[in-house]
Amino acid sequence: MLYLFLGLFLFCFGWVVLLLKKNYLIIFINLAVMLNACLFVFYLFLKKSNYAFPNYNFILLVTFSMAQFVIGLTLLSKYFKVEKTIDLKE
Repeated sequence: MLYLFLGLFLFCFGWVVLLLKKNYLIIFINLAVMLNACLFVFYLFLKKSNYAFPNYNFILLVTFSMAQFVIGLTLLSKYFKVEKTIDLKE
């Protein structure tokens, strides 16, 4: 149960920072934190259920999360080269 609250805390923390910050990099990192919190809770529910859950499915989910993070950082670096800033425009 403690791990479920940890996942909920990480998701809520990412959501609050997502609403407050005006920087693309910080927003993107918090989206990754929120995605990882969802994957963590999903993994916990599958672990607690009676479903025969092989561990390679979780490895696939974490790999997807890391690929999303790498692709996003690449796009942000390309955006920074063009715009010379990563702040949100009003």
